Amino acid sequence: MYAIFSVEKGDIGKADEILKDNIVSRQSIVIRDASALGIDSEDRYILIEGNEDAIKRAEELFKDTGKMSEKEATNEELHKEAEKKVSEEDVSNEELSKEVGKNVSGEEGVAEEKIEESAEELEKAEKLFKEVGKKVSEEEAAKIYEKIKKEEENAAEGVGFIFG
Repeated sequence: MYAIFSVEKGDIGKADEILKDNIVSRQSIVIRDASALGIDSEDRYILIEGNEDAIKRAEELFKDTGKMSEKEATNEELHKEAEKKVSEEDVSNEELSKEVGKNVSGEEGVAEEKIEESAEELEKAEKLFKEVGKKVSEEEAAKIYEKIKKEEENAAEGVGFIFG
């Protein structure tokens, strides 16, 4: 059994992390750039051959690592939530400052630091919720699989010729 995943250039690092999974890493894994297979794309294809449970695990990881469930917020909602959190913190800080007569922490720029921290958290969340890779359709996977196997066959013949 096998599955082929298409991964965009910017998500290759995330895909590499998925391939380190204890179950997935024990399978036969072949990675090829689409261009090396004669496909006009900057994507990278990952072929995972192994038992059914391992393939299902890989499918889950590629899907779940980057994709939000329907119950979770969209990126736009995350933006609004982060902005709301920052403004609530600003209001709380401002109210306390009036009572005490100075900034709660005794320092200037606390609100700006909170905004920067929230922006960084938001950026991390957006990266996490982007799907890392997608499973290629069976029809397309069969074509890519044949190209990869032919490439491996040609390489094996070349090694046999050299060391023959």
